[in-house]
Amino acid sequence: MAEKTPNQQLAEKLLYKPAYVADKDADVKQKAHAFAEGYKKFLDNGKTEREVAAESEHLMSVPVAVLGAVLFIGVSHLLNAFYVNDIYMQISLVMLIGLAAKNAILVVEYADRLFNEQGASLMDAAIGAAKLRVRPIIMTAFAFILGVMPLIFASGVYATARNIMGVALVGGMLFATLLGIFVYPALYYFVGKIGRFEQRRELKKQEENA
Repeated sequence: MAEKTPNQQLAEKLLYKPAYVADKDADVKQKAHAFAEGYKKFLDNGKTEREVAAESEHLMSVPVAVLGAVLFIGVSHLLNAFYVNDIYMQISLVMLIGLAAKNAILVVEYADRLFNEQGASLMDAAIGAAKLRVRPIIMTAFAFILGVMPLIFASGVYATARNIMGVALVGGMLFATLLGIFVYPALYYFVGKIGRFEQRRELKKQEENA
């Protein structure tokens, strides 16, 4: 009979002796149990689910900005072959991810506040947040676009790299702003409906009143 390898021996000990680790250290089992209980409470917390949903809304806003950058670079490539998907455009995409997520946070966080603190419906919270946050989003977005416009018209040494970054940033920010005003509230409503936030809120109120 072939001799068992150390890994096979360890696997047998773990499989047939669940208390193998605890035999060496009596505190291990207790610590593992405490960690499991704490993690279960963490997952059972309703706020955790809402935070996960909010993060998913922020992430789903990113493709809008990326789409704008890709389309602007694609159209520019038809006019000038120097506009390509290179490292400079990819650096622009990294910047756009943060900017698009920032705009989504402005809408989603305020909509969440209306929904939780003022008891508004998902639809009313989404529309109310969009109305209140549209001006700061547009102001910051167009200030950024004006700031990167010199990159588009740059000339001289390495001007192509700056032109590519400028076109990608302007295109991505335009899409993230003009479409995002409508997309971000819609994402909040969509995720809220899937997560059944209104039903969960009503159940929580009933449990508190019971």
